[in-house]
Amino acid sequence: MRYVLQDLLNVRQFREDTASQELLKARNRLAVAEQTLLDRQRELREYIAWRVAEEEKLYAQIMRREIQRKELDDLKLTIQELRDRELSFQENILKAEKAITEAKAALQQAQAAYRDTVKAREKLDEHKAVWTDEQLKEVEFNTEKETEDFRPRDPDALVEDDEDDLEATSYERD
Repeated sequence: MRYVLQDLLNVRQFREDTASQELLKARNRLAVAEQTLLDRQRELREYIAWRVAEEEKLYAQIMRREIQRKELDDLKLTIQELRDRELSFQENILKAEKAITEAKAALQQAQAAYRDTVKAREKLDEHKAVWTDEQLKEVEFNTEKETEDFRPRDPDALVEDDEDDLEATSYERD
């Protein structure tokens, strides 16, 4: 016999599978966010190393020579632009850290949703096990009842009844 709540069980299994997929996606998004942070940190380190070398190169170009005030102001402006650009790298790191925080929150939500769907399916699985046991007991009971209905009363009594029937039949012929 088909389980009466099989359709509901199928729906709950589907929801569990969907929640499992969402959990996997959330884990992947977190991994990507963490990798992005590492990339942004590496980019900042590389930029700082390049910026320091670039500043030294710019200072070396003007050292030991006479320069105009405007040329010195242009150099200061260029150096300030290089340092301002470093701030954009730091902002990218902050954005990546925020993305990690959001990804962790989404992962926690996905884990909670998955746990809930698993619990819901397990409850139905338990009900199905109880229902199946009850069905088996009912089938056994019905089978046993059917065999009781067809049991001969007393095997010796059947033999005597048959002999009586035979005698009755023989008297009728005479």
